[in-house]
Amino acid sequence: MATSGGRKRLIQPTILNQAGTSQTLSQEDIQVADNGKRHIVIGIAFHNVLLPKMKGYVDFKIEKHYKQLVNKYNIDDSKKFKRPPAEHFSPRNKDLQDPNYSVKSHHELAKLYLEPHMTKFTKITDESFDSSAVLNVMSNASCFSKKENNQAAEIRRIIRNEWAHFNESTWSDSYYLKCFQLMENMVEMMPKPEDVKNLFDKDQIKQKLYKWRIDGLKLMERNVDPDIISTVLDECRKLIKSVSSEIESVQEIRVVMDALNCSLKTLELNQQELKEDQEQLKEEHLLIKDIQGQHTTRLQTLENEFPKPQNAFFDIPNRNQFFTGRIKILKSLTSQLNSSNKMITISGLGGVGKTSVALETCWAMKEQFPGGIYWLTADTGGGDIALKSSLFSLARRMNQIDPSIDDSKLVDLVTSFLVGRERCLLVIDNLDEEEFTPMVNKLVNGRWIGESKTSIVVTSRLKPDNLKESLTFSPLKTHELESFSLEEGTEFLRKRTELNFDKIDAEGIVFELGGLPLALDQASAYLKVSKGSLTLYLKRLKAEKLKLLSRKKARSPTEEVDATRLAVSTTWSLNMSAIKEQCPEAKEVMYALAYLSPRGIPRTIINSGSPTLRNETLSETLMDDFDVTDIILV
Repeated sequence: MATSGGRKRLIQPTILNQAGTSQTLSQEDIQVADNGKRHIVIGIAFHNVLLPKMKGYVDFKIEKHYKQLVNKYNIDDSKKFKRPPAEHFSPRNKDLQDPNYSVKSHHELAKLYLEPHMTKFTKITDESFDSSAVLNVMSNASCFSKKENNQAAEIRRIIRNEWAHFNESTWSDSYYLKCFQLMENMVEMMPKPEDVKNLFDKDQIKQKLYKWRIDGLKLMERNVDPDIISTVLDECRKLIKSVSSEIESVQEIRVVMDALNCSLKTLELNQQELKEDQEQLKEEHLLIKDIQGQHTTRLQTLENEFPKPQNAFFDIPNRNQFFTGRIKILKSLTSQLNSSNKMITISGLGGVGKTSVALETCWAMKEQFPGGIYWLTADTGGGDIALKSSLFSLARRMNQIDPSIDDSKLVDLVTSFLVGRERCLLVIDNLDEEEFTPMVNKLVNGRWIGESKTSIVVTSRLKPDNLKESLTFSPLKTHELESFSLEEGTEFLRKRTELNFDKIDAEGIVFELGGLPLALDQASAYLKVSKGSLTLYLKRLKAEKLKLLSRKKARSPTEEVDATRLAVSTTWSLNMSAIKEQCPEAKEVMYALAYLSPRGIPRTIINSGSPTLRNETLSETLMDDFDVTDIILV
């Protein structure tokens, strides 16, 4: 096993085959799909960390609830029993609502909040009082707050049920983070320990959940700490023992455990080889240390004279091979970035091609940023889940993930890395929410921008004026992107479909779709697959536009773009919602203008009209010239 230099090499992973002999495993043999690992970690965090504390909390609350019902309504005595009002007592178990029935313990009371098939336990603290029962009691019993009811129902739907009926495609990076967020929110809702006889320590539960979240991310790395694998396997054994009677996914867990066991044995064998290597290296190290000491002073002098260059970090999506036109805005963006402008925005309606323009700019200027180019997706709906996932992925590729860092420090983790870099570029894609969350605000308005050599490009559906109000860094350069011209749209169709066609038909399709790149991409996808005639397609497009466009989704410019952004119907629905939110009257005016030709609508046609409009608010708005201007701007 020795090499020509006397140094031992690491052994390859092995396992005994059916004949009892050793065989070498490929990397693929010992790897487990990341989604399977996330599924296991969520199961451990939920069943082994959170659930036992929730069970104790349910036992405490139901017992207290039972004593109150006994004292006030005699529910333990069928002769004296008085039916409590619904807000105090609303059982769901129809089989146990006999008028002569008396509730003899708080364990029996818990059963009244469950379906009959869930009532096979004797005590709440029994193992047979499973996760489904715990969550159902919490979501149904009136002794818990409405927030607790709703949170328990969400955890049952999103974590417990999805986990029990394993579907590998569900367990993505963002779903993994969402599950931990739900569990952490539940811990926050639970009362202070002193209010429940110190049944649990909230800070300790949060620390354990956080550690599992970080260890789960590390489990997805190429080189995994053996201690993490051992811990996961130990917790898996506990998990299978406690849940085997209530879930269908035990077999999938065993498959993942087998693969992790194989990886662990390989690591242990390699560690033994490394120990032997270390003894040899110690001797070599002493020799090197003596030589190093002689040259330290000279080396330090040289390093001061010639600073060590940084490796460029180019972390953006693949280049769009069908990118077309946009010469004017690309020239402007390039010029502004070369002039070291700190903050530049690209605005426009959904589907107009903002992401593609930003991406093409990055590729065109790859050599201009020695500190690297970085990409974040900022879809900020749902509690910053997309942004957190994007920050986690970027931090992981920067090798910046630290077990002591929580969500609130994610922005600090990434921006502190950027502050120490040479000139670099950060793209923040899809920053569409007008009200910035604290995390977004720290990212786009933080002091770190002025302290770094980072330029920032933001893409957004917000109007330039709205962005100027929200982004505090000055000077701010804004661009508003419009649809393709006839020439650009025709050229895009030619590139995207790879078909020979009549220019007049192509221009007709571009005109019908208003030059919108997203719509043209959907049309191209359909034409390329169907190999159909542009003349026929144009004719059908005029008759049934949305139906035809729904046949094929557009091509995603980046991996992190939400699938709903790839269809014209949903994109325009989001655009209309944004317009309604900014100015409800603008939506009504748009409905009216839809009956007119889109070319050359005179401004004077937007007025209160005669006879007077039934909508009094709209009528008053259209009488005011300033309000009409606002509508046109929206």
